Amino acid sequence: MDLLWALSVSMLTACVAIPMDAAAGSHSLFTCEPITLRMCQGLPYNSTFMPNMLNHYDQQTAALAMEPFHPMVNLQCSPELRMFLCALYAPVCTEYGRMTLPCRRLCLQAKSDCYKLMDMFGVSWPEEMDCNRLAQRQ
Repeated sequence: MDLLWALSVSMLTACVAIPMDAAAGSHSLFTCEPITLRMCQGLPYNSTFMPNMLNHYDQQTAALAMEPFHPMVNLQCSPELRMFLCALYAPVCTEYGRMTLPCRRLCLQAKSDCYKLMDMFGVSWPEEMDCNRLAQRQ
């Protein structure tokens, strides 16, 4: 059952699994932690690993960085946006010692769907969220 759950979450959000110690840098805890980000509650996964791909050391820092996207998520400009943001800011942490990153397709779809609304709110797509940095589905 756990393996099936992990596979279904991976198929929804992720293309690449990275060993947590390779992504951790100086972070001292190499374990999964419960997701505390309000936007990421109620998703098909509930544990993450910090620092994330954007080098947010903890979930509080990630939450602050996610703030500009709240109007777009609330207005549901894309069915992919919330999942993409959470997979990037609070990546899936598996019991197998890996965190997974979102796919390029998910990024491109969310960006395309929300670009006009983001422009209306004066929010630009952050450079660190460049979809080309993400892997194609394997």
